Amino acid sequence: MKCLIIAAGKGNRLSRTGIPKPLLPLPGLRLIERTILTAKQAGVEEFYIVTGYRAQQVEDFITQLALRRKLKVHFVSNDEWEHKENGVSILKAKNYIKEDFILLMSDHIFEESTLKDLIRGSRDKGRVVLAADFKIEENTLIDLNDVTKVQVNDGTIQNIGKTLKVYNAFDTGMFYCTPEIFTAIEESAQNGDTSLSGGIRVMASRDKAGVYDIGKRIWMDIDTPLDWKKARRLLYNNLIKPEDGWISRKINRKISTRIFTPLLLALFKRITPNIVSLISAVAGILGGIGFILHLPVIGAIIAQIASILDGSDGEIARLKKVQTSFGKFFDALLDRYTDSFVFFGMFLYVISSAEITTLLGKMAVPLIYWIFGLALVGNLMVSYTSAKSCLLYTS
Repeated sequence: MKCLIIAAGKGNRLSRTGIPKPLLPLPGLRLIERTILTAKQAGVEEFYIVTGYRAQQVEDFITQLALRRKLKVHFVSNDEWEHKENGVSILKAKNYIKEDFILLMSDHIFEESTLKDLIRGSRDKGRVVLAADFKIEENTLIDLNDVTKVQVNDGTIQNIGKTLKVYNAFDTGMFYCTPEIFTAIEESAQNGDTSLSGGIRVMASRDKAGVYDIGKRIWMDIDTPLDWKKARRLLYNNLIKPEDGWISRKINRKISTRIFTPLLLALFKRITPNIVSLISAVAGILGGIGFILHLPVIGAIIAQIASILDGSDGEIARLKKVQTSFGKFFDALLDRYTDSFVFFGMFLYVISSAEITTLLGKMAVPLIYWIFGLALVGNLMVSYTSAKSCLLYTS
């Protein structure tokens, strides 16, 4: 599947430093970098990037990205980006794309699953399909004065535009397109409208413009500094996993997503998840040593810091889109060794503490051994039970 990404605009409202809008940073990745890598995860194999403002700077960055991530990328130049609307950027790719393709905006963030389902549900239908957001009352991430609105009836687009008074959906900027979109935009341009929406209206008049309902999944168009701040918080909030326990959700994730992970990304631009896993392991070992040295408060604090850092490695992997099977294995392996060492440090502290043994009396030694043994077995069983459940219950 090929993908056309519009990255020709300047983004005056957002970028006042002269940095091209597609290259503005979000946690872990640049804006267009996130768009490309999310599309790749969704199954896109080849990219056509339309550039305009500071084209060489954008193309140099994406060329390096393509080398690092093994991407197939082509560049399409739009020398009319200052004077005409975004439909012209699409027309510039007419001679390069002859089959169905995905159309994305470089300044939008979206979920991988949304694009996957859009592709899966739109093949061989012979029409343009827009990923539409019907949560017009609930969506607080959009600027109602700027978002493109859509009037939909029975799964078919009736009208589209930013100034619609009657609408029931928002345009998310994700389209499954047929090559007919090129002639539709050309027809719209002949009537003085060079926008993509103009082309979609032409397709709608031909009864060839449908929608895919994205449901509760999120997306966002980043146009202003406020949007940028919302996008940062959105990306960090989405790092919380459904399987996270109460302590993780209420304590660890709140600290890691607000302090640890942002700080690591700010201080070390090229930090990898595996390095964070090692840092967490070292912190855990130091916590265990604190217990061995009879400094239980210091040991406990360091062990808790290690626990929080243990979430940051996965968060950075997801933010940078560098999740690997080895990373998961490496993290789980270090977790088991580190937790075992912390338990061992706690065991040595408790067994050699006169106050605790006196408090527990004759049952002190066997009770301590039993508790330590159960804790150690439980820790080692985590990886086994997780792997077994994935094998048996994950399709």
